[in-house]
Amino acid sequence: MKTQKVSATNQGRKDEGLEPVVIDFDFPETVKEAVSVYGEDVVLSNLIASVRIGLQGAIRAKFTPKKKGETYASVDVSKIQRELKDWKPSVAKVAKTAVEKAADQLAKLSDEERKALIKALI
Repeated sequence: MKTQKVSATNQGRKDEGLEPVVIDFDFPETVKEAVSVYGEDVVLSNLIASVRIGLQGAIRAKFTPKKKGETYASVDVSKIQRELKDWKPSVAKVAKTAVEKAADQLAKLSDEERKALIKALI
């Protein structure tokens, strides 16, 4: 088992400045361990739910209107079916924090640009 931090916010609330709740949770590190901890039915059920969400994202990417005036009515379902016939889920990537994203962008700046930005922010 590996302990990881899990955070959640109540997005339906209107409270300003509400900090997310963060807890530590022990996650299995292998499928075998997951089956041992949760049982085969639970692991399979959660796998199917997760794969379904990933596939829904792939479907949405195929039919999101890209041109002005294009609507969902023009979606070619059989084409999407063919294109996603052999689709497989990929390994989930952990989302970067805002600070990590900003650091990535800062790294792309020249020394002069970075100095000018820091001076402007101070």
